Amino acid sequence: MPMNEYRLNKIPFLLAVCCILAGYVIGKSTPIDTGPAGAPEHAADANTLLPRVFLDGHDEWKSIIGTNLNVCTVLLTGGLSLGFMSMANLAWIGLSTGWVVRSALESGMSWERVAALTLPHGLLELAGFAMMAAVGCEGFVIVYRKLRYDDWSFSLDRISLNFRRLTMGLLLVLAASLVETYITGQIAAIFN
Repeated sequence: MPMNEYRLNKIPFLLAVCCILAGYVIGKSTPIDTGPAGAPEHAADANTLLPRVFLDGHDEWKSIIGTNLNVCTVLLTGGLSLGFMSMANLAWIGLSTGWVVRSALESGMSWERVAALTLPHGLLELAGFAMMAAVGCEGFVIVYRKLRYDDWSFSLDRISLNFRRLTMGLLLVLAASLVETYITGQIAAIFN
């Protein structure tokens, strides 16, 4: 495989990771009340409960995996916009994560607690989302190759690469939902 093709294979995933990180940095450095509606009354309350109905075990897992699969579907359909909408959605996910971390820290929660409640499932989830968005960017890669090399890139290598990304993304999202359901609650119990 030529070096240019090797680099081209890595660009969608690296771009996805950069979008998440850029969104996170912006969200972490921007107060939540800078939006047009301002912050809700309970935005910085340390005892605020999530609006999701509290579920146990399998029902909670079904809720979490359903939400994550919806996000994956949105990231994959970003391919219709040559991946631009996928990258915008990833930046929004990073921004939202930054806002949540900032809000938790401003409410008096320690760094250790925030990290313990977000990192175990968050890293798996964000990596899975980045893999899905990389598949969503395949339309951009195909158009780029057509414009640059006058070649429609429908090789078995590219199809195999995207199938591996899709599979790994789904497995990471599945693992993240299991960790979020069954392990994050145990970690939260230690802090309470």
